Amino acid sequence: MESGASRAAGRCIAIYNIPARKPDTHGIRRFARPDSGNIPVDSPVCTPYCSVPSRQPYLTLLRPAMIFQEKIYMNSMRKFLCVLTAVVMVAFALPATALDKMFSISTPTTTILPAGATAASAVVRFKNESTGNSTIKSLTLTVSPDVGIVSASGSSGNATISGQTVIFTGITGVKPGGTFDVNLTLSVGVAAACGQDLWTGHAYAGNNVGVTAFTAAPGADVVTVYVGCDASIACGSPTFTKPAGGAAGPDDPGWAEGFRGLYNADGTTNGTGCSAVIYGLTNNIDLASKLVILKYTGGNQPDAFFSYDLTWEPTSKPPNTPYSVVNSAWQLLPDQSGPAYVPTLFCLSANPPAPYGTLAADLAATGPTATSMTVNLATGAILPNGNFLVRIGAEPILVTKVSGNIWTLVRNPGGAVLSPAAFHGTGAIVVSSPFPFVPNNAIFTSPGYTAGTQAHVCAADEESDSLGNGQNQYFTTIFSTGGDPWVNGP
Repeated sequence: MESGASRAAGRCIAIYNIPARKPDTHGIRRFARPDSGNIPVDSPVCTPYCSVPSRQPYLTLLRPAMIFQEKIYMNSMRKFLCVLTAVVMVAFALPATALDKMFSISTPTTTILPAGATAASAVVRFKNESTGNSTIKSLTLTVSPDVGIVSASGSSGNATISGQTVIFTGITGVKPGGTFDVNLTLSVGVAAACGQDLWTGHAYAGNNVGVTAFTAAPGADVVTVYVGCDASIACGSPTFTKPAGGAAGPDDPGWAEGFRGLYNADGTTNGTGCSAVIYGLTNNIDLASKLVILKYTGGNQPDAFFSYDLTWEPTSKPPNTPYSVVNSAWQLLPDQSGPAYVPTLFCLSANPPAPYGTLAADLAATGPTATSMTVNLATGAILPNGNFLVRIGAEPILVTKVSGNIWTLVRNPGGAVLSPAAFHGTGAIVVSSPFPFVPNNAIFTSPGYTAGTQAHVCAADEESDSLGNGQNQYFTTIFSTGGDPWVNGP
């Protein structure tokens, strides 16, 4: 029969990596694994255990449990490392790829291209926004349909014009942070009406377009240009002229001149809400259309006010009362097929909008206090005789009586559903309003205008010269606000 020591020795020699006891800093016995391999029975590590039979079951049972736990631990570690590797790749590899090839385009200055221009200049700047080493070696720029590309150049590469697109190839590499200016000479259609156009650009890493495209920075693959426009204009700007057909002065057919009022139609001015806009006056008086369009854009100025004088070509058309001899439109037909032309109403006054004063107290929208207001008159303000129209904010109000600084009112005098009375706080501007109400007449309502709303175009003055043989020449002063009016001559 085997002795207990022999049985223990047998078990000890069969156990792989038997942990040896090791006291820790607290005096508690723990196990420290040797490197690897079976341990001889006479090993110092095995001897203490083999000499104590009571520990043999412990050793025999302990090791399989430790091996099982170790396998679980290693599997968990492998899974953790896989997940960690995937996270690192997503966090670092993907953004680096997205940002490695990125570009933007811009215009160094506001680009305004007048209608009828034959050699207008524009510069569009491409910038390499990449974070890596990628360089731009080719690019394309596409302009809007009413613009023609006469020529294009850059600091390097070859420029080819294809319709509305200019293509640059073989550019000396534009490195990250670097720029490339596309210099354009352009023509603009004579009938182009002022508006914002978008031009688009693309950039590539290859010497030829289409090879390894760059990604545009968010919202930076387009630039805004003002096509058919003349200039930036602020409240109270000097008079502008835009003659047509060789007109040299106000008496010549085709003459057009105008200004932006010192005040917007709501009474705001420089420093109190008026800001510059980009405007364009398209003058085709000398053409068969006899069409004049004044458009403006930008600046968030829905109430910008313009006045312009127009000298028309001689016509056999007689004076047209109670309307002007010209037709006008400030909105499209209901089917959107074209401008909704109607006879041009005469203005209520030949004076541009100007403040009468400010409210000295709140003006209610309804109730017994809604039909009168207290006004602090502006210095030098001269009130008209009889009834007169004012505007506070967007609301037109009829004044029927003035007693000191107390004014008696008719709210919503046009009767339009779209013009309800509103509350106005102390200090609100009370401004004169020359724009008449749209009559409840099929001539105006059939094209889609709402009776009782204020017109956006009116004739402040109109004179005529008889030229004999039934011919008349007309001179019309137009007031306009709040949009893009069309004026069609006689």
